[in-house]
Amino acid sequence: MPSARKSSTSSSTDETCSICMETLASKRSVSLRPCNHSFHRTCISNWFEAGKCMMPADFTCCLCRTNCEKAADDKNDIVPRFFPFEMKEGIETFIRMLPKYEDHLVKTECEINNAIQALNKEKKLAIRKKKSKEFIVDLDEEIAKLTDRANAVADIFVNLSVEKKAEYIGLDEEKYRLENELENNETIEAEIVKIKKEMAAITKKMNEIEEEVRGRFKEFCSKMAAKTTPSPIAAPTPKTAAPAANPIDTTSSVQAGRAPAKQCPHQIADILQRAVNVTVVERDPRWNDCVNKTETDADGRFDLLIRAKELGKIEPYILIENNCNLYFDENERPPSCWRYTSYDISRYPKSSPQICACEWRGITPVEKLEMQRDRKSWDRAYFIPYGDCRFMQAYCFSSGWIPIILAILLLYLLFNHSPMYSKEFRNAIAAYHSIQMFYDIHHSYLFNPYPLFPMPIFICNGFLCRWGAPTRLLMTFTGLIASCGSVGLSTVVFMRLRNLLPLESRFRLSVRESFALMGFTAIVFISNSIGMALYAGDDPRKEAILNRTEFSWIRQRPDALVWGDMHIFPGLLVPILTTALVEITGLTFTLIYGLVFYPGILIYSAVALHRGKKELLKLTSRKVSNDQGNRMLQIQLWGSTFTFLLPLGLLISIVKLGAPTSNKYIHSVVRFLGMFLFVNNTMVAIVLHLMMNRVYQNSK
Repeated sequence: MPSARKSSTSSSTDETCSICMETLASKRSVSLRPCNHSFHRTCISNWFEAGKCMMPADFTCCLCRTNCEKAADDKNDIVPRFFPFEMKEGIETFIRMLPKYEDHLVKTECEINNAIQALNKEKKLAIRKKKSKEFIVDLDEEIAKLTDRANAVADIFVNLSVEKKAEYIGLDEEKYRLENELENNETIEAEIVKIKKEMAAITKKMNEIEEEVRGRFKEFCSKMAAKTTPSPIAAPTPKTAAPAANPIDTTSSVQAGRAPAKQCPHQIADILQRAVNVTVVERDPRWNDCVNKTETDADGRFDLLIRAKELGKIEPYILIENNCNLYFDENERPPSCWRYTSYDISRYPKSSPQICACEWRGITPVEKLEMQRDRKSWDRAYFIPYGDCRFMQAYCFSSGWIPIILAILLLYLLFNHSPMYSKEFRNAIAAYHSIQMFYDIHHSYLFNPYPLFPMPIFICNGFLCRWGAPTRLLMTFTGLIASCGSVGLSTVVFMRLRNLLPLESRFRLSVRESFALMGFTAIVFISNSIGMALYAGDDPRKEAILNRTEFSWIRQRPDALVWGDMHIFPGLLVPILTTALVEITGLTFTLIYGLVFYPGILIYSAVALHRGKKELLKLTSRKVSNDQGNRMLQIQLWGSTFTFLLPLGLLISIVKLGAPTSNKYIHSVVRFLGMFLFVNNTMVAIVLHLMMNRVYQNSK
């Protein structure tokens, strides 16, 4: 009888886990060595880690209290045991006491990761063999526990490393401070003496330079005064020549058959004083006055050499004059550090009082822009290789009908063949593309501005222009369309963000913040449309522009609206300003705004979706469809931004800096690409959206 009782007890112990009292076959089991007691793997692991033992070598069997040297599974393979880094308090203090704890943590991390990989393989095998649900759950629980343990090991390593580095940095800073104090105490007296000597040497050198410059200036002024003649210049004749004692312009002036012009020495002295930044210590008495009348050069130009050797760099200046001709001795070769400037004065009326009033001042931005336009004549900037009616008609047809057809097709696909989209998303995208389609119709047929790159000339030849619509109506219509498109884009983007992001996301904008940003966008575009509606009009050179060869196809429309060379608003005159407001300034601010607004929306939404991805997948029932729809919207916005900002930036840069080449064929290609992107950027975005829609449908 005792023998039978003992056999029954042993059999029961082998078949059930003594910790959870369930059969061993329901989960994975291990056998402890050397006592050979068997338990569920997770049960004995929790028993070990719940105790006060700090090392796996101190783990004991829960039945016989024998030290567990190792644990083996049913295949007699050794099961690794890991310290519960995520559960013990004061673990960092304990780990810090170990020698070479960094190597120990790294080795433990690798072993845990290997164990996780082995468990994943075992899970796949169990699923393939159709193990019980309890068996699979047991594997999942151990994988999750080891994953947390690996993260805890990594956190401990990071914390200890940061503390060690901070301590090292603190000691290093303290050492550096003490060394500096010691060095300052030892060398402070020697440094004072050394600095005093250096200051004396620098002062002496500065005095020598000033004396040298002052001497050169005196010599130059004396030379100029000696060349000045006190009597008026006779009228230029082929036989008249300058006196030998006054060698001013003895080469070019005599050869051209004219006498050199009268000097203004006191003005020269003032100019040179500003250029070389020195003081005039002596002034020749003959410099006090200047003759009231002087002769103009036959070619209507004057030359000026500005000496700026000592200064090295001077700001650009222009000379406001009344035919006060200034010459240096052309027999002398000017140094390379002199600046040479030549201006045309033939445009000044010769009947005006010829007073020698040489005034120097800085160039204003408007004058600088006019000088650039003079150098880059717009008459040579345009060329169309096939600039006849057929080319222009083909271009207008393709740029007009293609985006409209694509927009209609896209709307059809969105409403009828996009089951992966939620209804809300389809409505938002369809509303936005409806605005874009209306914008394309307006640009292609109602308004039809034809832009010419690289210099901006717009010719309105659309239906509204042909029907004689006033300029203000055209510009108001354009501004309102642009405003609606911008507000529609903002609405779609922020509607999507508020629907996709979870409530607790810190990137989620409130309704008030969203409408504030959209309101700012609307104000910017509407104000721009108001300004264009009130002050825009035909270019003063409209007739000359329409008579150009490449515009032969539009000559039958003399009533077309023509803007040329970034037209100036003729009615917008501010009393404080001396010139009218140039449209290029407005376009520059528009470009800056676009560079901030469009990429800002994209970066904002991308970061927000990345940060809230886990919560998004948990809270959104339509996570697959909306997530894919948002990706398509992001790609479309990037395409629209590129096609809008690239041609606009090209336009402004060429207007301000000039074209990189004068090759007319290159100009033609750049102009065609620029106007294609700028006018038809919505077409590019729609094509991109259609392609993404098709790819996603094929992937389902």
